[in-house]
Amino acid sequence: MSVFSQEFKVQSVEKALSRRPEQSLKQIAVTLGVGYSTLQKWIRLAKKNQLEKTESNMSKEKSPQDWNTVERFEAIVHCHHLTDDQASAYCREQGIYLHHLNTWKAEFLSESKSTESVYKQAQTKLKQENKRLHKELNRKEKALSETAALLVLSKSAKRSGGKGGRLIAYSDRQHYSALIDEAVDNGARQKLACELVGISARTYQRWNRGEGLSEDLRLHNTAPVHNQLSEAIKQEIITVINKPEYSALTPHQIVPRLLDLGCYLASESTFIVS
Repeated sequence: MSVFSQEFKVQSVEKALSRRPEQSLKQIAVTLGVGYSTLQKWIRLAKKNQLEKTESNMSKEKSPQDWNTVERFEAIVHCHHLTDDQASAYCREQGIYLHHLNTWKAEFLSESKSTESVYKQAQTKLKQENKRLHKELNRKEKALSETAALLVLSKSAKRSGGKGGRLIAYSDRQHYSALIDEAVDNGARQKLACELVGISARTYQRWNRGEGLSEDLRLHNTAPVHNQLSEAIKQEIITVINKPEYSALTPHQIVPRLLDLGCYLASESTFIVS
């Protein structure tokens, strides 16, 4: 016949009276490893105040709250390979419940998971910081390479000068393209390299569109100019300018006088060009 401690009886009654609504008294008895009728007897005695702990029992028995971490761990290890009945018997001898062991085990697992979570968070943070530093180092290395490449380009290149749309000889295109390609290979951005030699990035891209470097097609343009003056009109303008009555006048004076006479050869600007 099993002998139950006074502490175990009191705690069993407390557990039975504080059970959840969905739990039956029989289920509590099975969990505690005691008979159903025995548990009922303890409850009746407790209601009559005949199940109180004596002073001597309190001095000899230790409550579950008094168990330190090492003792709890040793109890969990001891009951790890025991059956439920054997674990319940061990708990009765120690003055604790089986659910105390389960609670302690859950606490150990929770602490372990918490420690693992903290470690993972620290590791993730360290990886992010390492990635940020690596990215910053790459950025600075690229900036340094670009500065060095542009410095070499500024010493080697002679700015083309002039405005957009100007004719640039094929040999100059080859020279500028080679310098820009070298600067880009050494880490410079194409746009900055182009600006340094005096052309736009779009111009450089247009030059290198297709299989190779292209030449300015305007040099080979044979299309006729529709508003070009004929040689006969040019000669007539020269003849008018050289006449004694017009030789001392400017084109701004000659054109209005010819209009007064009903004659229009060309505009004032055309007179100036001729």
